[in-house]
Amino acid sequence: MRCTPFAIAFGIHIEVTLTVCPILSEEDISLDLATKGKQSALTKIAIRIARRAELDEQVVLRSLFDREDFGSTGIGRGVAIPHALLGMISSPVASLTRLAQPIDFDGPDDDPVDLI
Repeated sequence: MRCTPFAIAFGIHIEVTLTVCPILSEEDISLDLATKGKQSALTKIAIRIARRAELDEQVVLRSLFDREDFGSTGIGRGVAIPHALLGMISSPVASLTRLAQPIDFDGPDDDPVDLI
């Protein structure tokens, strides 16, 4: 992963250089993923994240399902943001998935989800 330094100016006299590492690379993007529903989509996403982060697939999947048990991560308008906190990683890992066909995700507006 390449990190990009850039400068931010605060006021007139202070400049701070930060390094930003993108958490979403090209390999983290999946387009037109075919799934049979919410469980299928979460399973496929968990496998990709686990492989990228060198984690156990079942740990990632169980964490995503546990979070969904609290309530749907569907936020409306065809978007869901499933997430989980894993103590064994020190930096964020993300993925962006566009589904081939929208699926029910139990979101607040009942719209089917195609962006996860």
